[in-house]
Amino acid sequence: MRPEVVEVCNRIENYCNEDKNEKALLLNGRWGIGKSFFVCNVLKEYLGRKEIKLCYVSLYGVSSVEEINRRLYFEYWGISANQGTVGKAKIVVTTIARIALDHVGVNADLVGKTWEEIYKITATGLLIVFDDAERSNLDTEELFGYINNLCDLDGAKVLIVADEERLKEKTKEYYCCVREKTIGDVIRFEKVGVLGVSEVIYSFSRDIHTKVFDFADENGIEMIEQVLLRNENINMRTLKYSCQKYSDIMNAINECNVRSNKELRKAFFLGLLGFSAKYLTGEYSPFPAEGSYSNELGLKGAYPLFRPCYEYVVEGKMNVDEIRRIGSAYRRFFNQTLDYAKKSEHYLTLTDYENHSDEDIIKALSGIKNEINNSSIPYCAYGTILMYVAVLQYDYGFEASITELTDDICKQLVTSQENISYRELFIDKISVSNAKGEEELKKCCKRIEKTISPIKKKKFVLEEFIDTVSKHHSDSNGIVYWINQGEWYKALVDAKPHLLNRLVEEMTRYYGGSKISDYPPEEKENLKALFDMTSAVKEFRKDRIGRKHIENLMKVMSAVLARVPLVAN
Repeated sequence: MRPEVVEVCNRIENYCNEDKNEKALLLNGRWGIGKSFFVCNVLKEYLGRKEIKLCYVSLYGVSSVEEINRRLYFEYWGISANQGTVGKAKIVVTTIARIALDHVGVNADLVGKTWEEIYKITATGLLIVFDDAERSNLDTEELFGYINNLCDLDGAKVLIVADEERLKEKTKEYYCCVREKTIGDVIRFEKVGVLGVSEVIYSFSRDIHTKVFDFADENGIEMIEQVLLRNENINMRTLKYSCQKYSDIMNAINECNVRSNKELRKAFFLGLLGFSAKYLTGEYSPFPAEGSYSNELGLKGAYPLFRPCYEYVVEGKMNVDEIRRIGSAYRRFFNQTLDYAKKSEHYLTLTDYENHSDEDIIKALSGIKNEINNSSIPYCAYGTILMYVAVLQYDYGFEASITELTDDICKQLVTSQENISYRELFIDKISVSNAKGEEELKKCCKRIEKTISPIKKKKFVLEEFIDTVSKHHSDSNGIVYWINQGEWYKALVDAKPHLLNRLVEEMTRYYGGSKISDYPPEEKENLKALFDMTSAVKEFRKDRIGRKHIENLMKVMSAVLARVPLVAN
């Protein structure tokens, strides 16, 4: 056991054997950090070795002292009869018996009789644990008066397990008064940390291939414990619920890229953990209409919620193919971004700006711009960078420009050799409080989305491109910003004269009467690059007709770049 846990056990043992204050002991801690687990699984075993019997009673929903007595009676004798074993059978029997006690003659009338006479419970060598005190329906003054009588008149040792802050909220003005009469020492459970995480995860991992929980090693367990400590709305019940949903999903997808990647499995699980806390309290928003990920719905600031996970939890729908597709995309995003984050001090400062000085942030903004222009940032990080810069520009007033940053990003994207997905760029979803900033960010994102046209995923085919251009003469978003330069060169080198002739005609019609400033910056940047490639093709081609068409194509491109209006044929 951890030293902190042993210390708590020792203090409770000392209270049972040595304390003569005739008051209860309070084990105080917020909900969901493992207090009940500690009592039922650690403290009970520890005290058993010291020949101290633990009688556990939950006060959840209790409305009268009589009900407490019934529960106490059964727990005492139930424990005695079963010699301390705890299992599912006993829990079920206990639940039924509590309802049935009224029908088997357990009398709760205390008039004229002592507590021990009625219930034949000996206080010596016994610790009574009242859990969930703040969740009882009994008036706190009456509850504490009852506990005070147990301690003062009957000589019982009582451990109250509760979140004292919630008890204060419940009783308000008179809490301090009743507390002083009833409670002696207080043990603050937060110092112990969170207990039971590894046991909960093990209870699920033993029923499924253990590999899918292998992220929960010693470091992983510690990380999950820290998540529970730092997030008041995430507790042990949330953890159990998340483990169940995660196990269901892993069983459904069987072997695939998700199950074979440890970091990816951790991302799925932690995203579910963050969302489960919102879902179980009913405080969650619908999944965004677009995109496969939501940072706001997941474990905010760390792991996003995947759309299929949302659909399974909320709608009961299991989309295995989508899970596999997203798994592949996220794995690439995660690996590339993580590798970059390890190398870039500027990126770490940007994504953790709340803990840095203005000077650090200004330095990071400048450094990020240089890294983008030097092509040293993986494209998967572009979306995250853009959104953080938007926050700093519009919410904090830093001298930054997401419009200029978008220009730089689009310039890099159009020359990328990778198969880029817009959704991979915007896994993180970071909100900008300033309305104008949010609107500008949407415009920038839209530009990037247009830059990464779905057609970029296909191999460039000249004839298909010509057909596409012929249908989009009125489209001012550009037509060449997405084309890979190498594929353009190869296509023109191999093209038949009739295709080159059609290309010249359609590009003349498209750009006719316009100038390059009418189009997004990325159109201009790639048109320049493709012009250079076309010039190289001219030197390569030896056929007179084909060479002439190439020259005419260069005239079209040159005129647009020179901002000279063209007259369509």
